[in-house]
Amino acid sequence: MYNNKALKLFLRPCCNVAGLLFCLFAGLLLCAGCSTKNSVIPAKQTGQLSAQIKGFRNDAGEAIVSLFATAGGFPDDMGKAWQNLRLKIESGRASALFTAVPYGEYALCVLHDEDGDSQMKSSWLGQPLEGFGFSGRPEYNFGPPDFAEASFLLISEDREIVVVMRYDTARKEKQDDRRVGRSGKP
Repeated sequence: MYNNKALKLFLRPCCNVAGLLFCLFAGLLLCAGCSTKNSVIPAKQTGQLSAQIKGFRNDAGEAIVSLFATAGGFPDDMGKAWQNLRLKIESGRASALFTAVPYGEYALCVLHDEDGDSQMKSSWLGQPLEGFGFSGRPEYNFGPPDFAEASFLLISEDREIVVVMRYDTARKEKQDDRRVGRSGKP
């Protein structure tokens, strides 16, 4: 059935200690070469992330800035964020500084918490009534973007990003302004 002589020749290098070590080493190299995840992120290094946030419609309340290291909880669950900052808004702007951030992939979201309840206020249809913003300026129409759309890499000592706030109520406000301009009454 099998050629015993060929089988003995194949197994012969593995029968001694040196041959066994060679086979184990070759197997490890083969497994390492088949790894599907190639990381370009240096291990155990940290940097700082600076976020310039602009476009707040007023200085009321505060800006809640959440930095997420994973998709879990992004963007709604602040408890799953790597770090949260509460910032004062001045002249329609705020600045966040995250220090000692391990190198890796992150996504940032901002809530303009005008009423101070630490959560997004929304209409009965679910339309946001407070401002929000995301890193990467992702394109989205219904619902928030996912982590991958808003993510960026931190792989240097200093990284600065800009977040522009968005208000879905802006269209309604423009309509109200036009009505006031035409009739003099809201």
